[in-house]
Amino acid sequence: MSQTVSVPSEVALSTPTRAARTAARDNAWVALVRSTAFVNWTAWVCVAVLLAQQTYLIRIATGSPIGWLAAFKGAIGGCLIWAVFTPAIIRLSRRFRIDSISSLPTVFLHLLIGTAFCALDAAANVAIASARGQPHPPFFVGLLRFYPFNITCYLAVVAIAHAVDFARMYRERAVAEAELSAELSTARLRMLESQLRPHFLFNTLNTIAEQVHSNPQGADDMILRLAALLRASLHLTEGHEVPLRDELATVTNYLAIVSARYEDRLRVNIDVAPDLGGILVPAMVLQPLVENALQHGVEPVDGVTHVSITALRRGDSLILTVADDGAGLVHGEVADGVGLRNTRDRLKHLYGDAAQLVLRARDGRGVISEVTLPVDSHR
Repeated sequence: MSQTVSVPSEVALSTPTRAARTAARDNAWVALVRSTAFVNWTAWVCVAVLLAQQTYLIRIATGSPIGWLAAFKGAIGGCLIWAVFTPAIIRLSRRFRIDSISSLPTVFLHLLIGTAFCALDAAANVAIASARGQPHPPFFVGLLRFYPFNITCYLAVVAIAHAVDFARMYRERAVAEAELSAELSTARLRMLESQLRPHFLFNTLNTIAEQVHSNPQGADDMILRLAALLRASLHLTEGHEVPLRDELATVTNYLAIVSARYEDRLRVNIDVAPDLGGILVPAMVLQPLVENALQHGVEPVDGVTHVSITALRRGDSLILTVADDGAGLVHGEVADGVGLRNTRDRLKHLYGDAAQLVLRARDGRGVISEVTLPVDSHR
């Protein structure tokens, strides 16, 4: 099994093209559209357009028509004044936020602040009309005449600012909760993997210890293979998945170590098509299954036990199978040890309901352990 990766021999560096310049302009436009100032002034111009249209239609209906442009000029001045007020209103709305029923005093405070802005609007209109030499109503008359509309404008700006802030806070909270959930899931997975490593290591060391005195050369060879296994186990910290070919290499080293314990009582057959070697599987997903087959299938039997390891792709699923013709299930029940229990939990964390581990009795004698994994359909 082999994998070919093509790497470009050189990277061309070029000056900005027309497409790059266009993209830069588009990004600048997006930044402008997102800016608070742009949204503020655009919104108030739209309000002026709506007011002008309303005035235009009312004047036609009352028999005193007026040009639409004249109606727009009459509306745009007041709207631009409120466009100037809006940034200060937004800051005040954030300073005095209404976030619960207990904020009723804050509501009255905003009514007072809104009245102050209405007074500023009336004073600005008087000043502008005086500067242009135009007739204008007295200050208090103008304040009362336009107070309902102006206080509505103030409260509308406060409400919109609150809605935007609460939406932003909700998104930030949702992102924070998602990140926390992912961190907790990763921490849980790391804990499971950290439990699996010492369990696997201690069992392997026990096997080596049994051979140190009776077969020193074999024990030395086991230690070398154990070093290779430990290097492979680093995949549990570097990444959660490895190519199937690497997982099979890990299992092969493990079997080479433990086969000394069983001598001629163990026969192993690995049947995996070469084109499946690149599919990613959880690191050390097969080793606990093989270990379970050896401990509960081979050890209780005096004769020869056969263990087979196969892989089969079926649609968008990869099915890994470890089968033995050994002792079989005790009373038809499966007793999950650390390795099997952690394997189930790791599959759950990595793939959810898309993966599963099933142990069942084999026809005749023995046990079949079957892992079903989702496979990328484009792989």
